[in-house]
Amino acid sequence: MDSKLVRYGPASSCIYCGSTENLTDEHVLPFGIAGNAVIFTKASCKSCAKATSSIEASVLSQTLGLFREKYGVPTRHPKRRTGRAQRWVVSRSDTGKITPLNRKVEGDVRDLPAAYLALHLPPAKLLAAENANSEAKIWMWHNTTAEELTLLQKNQALHLGKFRPSDMYRFLAKIAHGIAVGELGTEVFSPSLTGIILGTDEDYPRCIGGLIELEPPDPEQLHVWNVGWARTPDGRGYAIVRLRMYALLGAPTYLIIAGVAR
Repeated sequence: MDSKLVRYGPASSCIYCGSTENLTDEHVLPFGIAGNAVIFTKASCKSCAKATSSIEASVLSQTLGLFREKYGVPTRHPKRRTGRAQRWVVSRSDTGKITPLNRKVEGDVRDLPAAYLALHLPPAKLLAAENANSEAKIWMWHNTTAEELTLLQKNQALHLGKFRPSDMYRFLAKIAHGIAVGELGTEVFSPSLTGIILGTDEDYPRCIGGLIELEPPDPEQLHVWNVGWARTPDGRGYAIVRLRMYALLGAPTYLIIAGVAR
């Protein structure tokens, strides 16, 4: 499925905590990457909406802010986009050591380098082969021009944003959980991701993983997903969300365990 226009719900309770009070509409794919394309109506209480909004703000503003502004990705705060931005300059040694230089480069957003950053993950622990030892990595797409590089001297780099892996894991969990509940309901599986989303479970790799081999870019797709089932050798069944954001850039594909079959 792609993110052209999808509506789930209305839910009878908050999909994160089960509350039936003060339910609001939930953007399953955050507005900041997909606009109003995927909405679950009456699906989040105000307390959980505050928690998920904090996760989204970290990823969308601090990690992907410059990328989103440069390429015109939706925003709830268009007046904050002035068309100009500042970025810290750092030096980078041949060994990769980063040293702040205490100065900034300022310019038109269109003239500054920007990148899409994502986690590139091995399979989730619950699905991985025994003794698997792959580690999470940071994946980056950029389209930097020679003109943009003239802003820097040799062995210098720009700090394009903060990348917090924990927030990115929770961001992925929030999206996958919403998709799974929207597609399957909650009667057929017991959710596995709500603790990660709400900050009470930090074992992110247990349920959140991906394909080690990168798939080629799909120029016809922006964000794509589907929901299926997998069964482990011990006979346990899992609801799996296959999610790929920015498929047209060649971004990583995630396989996220949304829950255990009831």
